[in-house]
Amino acid sequence: MVFSRSAGVSGFSSVPRVDLLPHSEIERRERAALVRRWLVGVLAAVVLVAALSAGAYAFNLLAHERLAAENARTTDLLARLSGLSDVSKTRAVQSDLEAYRAQAMGADVAWTPVLATIDGVIPHQGTITAWDLVTGALPGAGKPADEAGVTGRVSVQSPVPMDLVTMVRALRAEHGVIDADAADLTGTVAAGATGTTPGAKPTYTYQLTVTLDQTVYTGLYAAKEK
Repeated sequence: MVFSRSAGVSGFSSVPRVDLLPHSEIERRERAALVRRWLVGVLAAVVLVAALSAGAYAFNLLAHERLAAENARTTDLLARLSGLSDVSKTRAVQSDLEAYRAQAMGADVAWTPVLATIDGVIPHQGTITAWDLVTGALPGAGKPADEAGVTGRVSVQSPVPMDLVTMVRALRAEHGVIDADAADLTGTVAAGATGTTPGAKPTYTYQLTVTLDQTVYTGLYAAKEK
C-alpha cells in the first residue's frame, strides 16, 4: 500500500492520498499497454508490406501487359517484313540488271549527231560513204570533254577534189572533237577508163581519222548515283 502526501496549501488541511492498486496489477496494465503498442506496430508493418506487395504486383502486371503488347507488335512487324521479302528480292534483281546494263551500254552513243558533226564540215560535193567508229571507255570520274568517246575512220567521196587541209581544220574546230586528221586519199575512174580517157570523171576518196569526246554519250544507261 502506497501513501502519498501533497504539499500543504494555505487555508486547507493536507489530506493523504492512498493508491490501492496492487503492484502486480500495475505491472499487468503496463504489459498490456506494451503489447497493444507492439500489436499496433506489427499491424502497421503488415499493412505496409501488403501495400508494397500490391504495388509491386500491379507494376508487374502492367509490365507483363506492356511486354505482351510489344511482342504482338514485333510479331506483326515480322509478318509484314516476311510479306515484303519478294519485293526485296525483286529490288535486288533490278539493281543487278541495272548494274549489268550500265556496264554493257554505259558507252551508248548518239550516232546521228556524231555523223552530223563530221558531215557538217564536208563540202556539198562530198558524201560520207563509210565509217568505222568504235566507242571508248565507260564514263569515269574525269570530265566527259576530256575523255575519248568515239574513235575511228570516216570515208568521204567526192567527184571533185576537196581542200583536205581546210576540211580537217574545220573538223578539229567542231564542238566535241578532240582530234582529226587526213589519213589517205585515193582517186578512181570508171571501169575500162583511165585518167587520160576523154570524158572520164574520177572519184576522189578521202580517209579521215577522228576522235570525239564523251559528250557524245547519251547517258541513258549510265550507272545511277545512290
